[in-house]
Amino acid sequence: MSSKVVCFVGCYTHENGKNGIYCIEICPNSGKLEILNKFEAENVSYFAQSNPYLYAISEGAPPLSRLWRFRIDHITPYQLNDPYHVGLFEDGACFLHVTSLSERVKRLAVAFYNSGAVQFFEDVEGVIQAGPKNKFTEFSNHDSTRQEMPHIHCVRPLLTNTGGASEYFVVDLGADRIYLVHVNNSNETLSITDSIQMSPGSGPRHVLQHPNHPLLFILNELDNTLCVYKIEKDQKFVAVEKHSTLVKSNTDFIVDSDEIQGAAHLAVSDCGQFVLCSNRGRLNNVVVFHIQDPELGSLALRSVAGSCGHFPRYFALHGKLIIVANQLSRNVVAFKFEDGYIKEKLSEISLIENPVALHVYIPGE
Repeated sequence: MSSKVVCFVGCYTHENGKNGIYCIEICPNSGKLEILNKFEAENVSYFAQSNPYLYAISEGAPPLSRLWRFRIDHITPYQLNDPYHVGLFEDGACFLHVTSLSERVKRLAVAFYNSGAVQFFEDVEGVIQAGPKNKFTEFSNHDSTRQEMPHIHCVRPLLTNTGGASEYFVVDLGADRIYLVHVNNSNETLSITDSIQMSPGSGPRHVLQHPNHPLLFILNELDNTLCVYKIEKDQKFVAVEKHSTLVKSNTDFIVDSDEIQGAAHLAVSDCGQFVLCSNRGRLNNVVVFHIQDPELGSLALRSVAGSCGHFPRYFALHGKLIIVANQLSRNVVAFKFEDGYIKEKLSEISLIENPVALHVYIPGE
């Protein structure tokens, strides 16, 4: 196992199958994918890791909405040991983040799309305890079918030079807004401290802060755009650029019968030089932008490649590989990724369930 990489695949099970989690092995050199293990869980939509634990969420209405925890080790990471879960009392858990506050305390943040809520939890010495929750009330209704109420799709901590995790970005697709919320040190109260108002009907889905530069990327699902903001020293967010994600290539996977077209996933490459996002629906591909000037936040299109499947909801990067989870065609595909270019397909596996989330296991994380 020392030369291989382990990746967890989260799947929707409400249409097909019963295995919400697959563990696949990836050969870093050839890109070959192989299924090692699987676990029965319903509609697993996101993962987060803080050793020795892998956390996951089951998307659905209570009592099917759950927060899972598994113990993993670096020798046999494909084994999901000591499965434990707590019930979630909101609907549509779609995003999960974990921060280690100390050796004995981990803070978890969960976004609920259907309920328009965000809630925080703490894992204290093996016991997951519910913390503060906020149900948002404002919405734009610019798109009456998707913005008829608040829809929280992402929650991530604001990265600061001092470390810690007290300020969080909360992305509301329904309100065209990114909230900044504060969680107090005792994990008892939550308050909104600021917000970024996006264009009407943009439908923000994901937010991602660059790990090394004062840049914030916002992916808008409904108008298919990628926005770049510069983070000033006084924690103000200044809009820099806006790019369409709908870039075509001769390798695109086209589904003419699909009336949906939406941006899906957002990531920064391991080297920090590229921003990637996926398009799903009629046009299915992954677009790569080069960060030309990390101080100014200027981007330039680098490459675009088809996803070899329908509805690439998620993708994961590892070294010179990009792994894509195509939800509706029920396949996971590995491509070569080098210097910002998505190159040839290396391997592919088909699943019974619908893959919607990926997490590459990191031994030291």
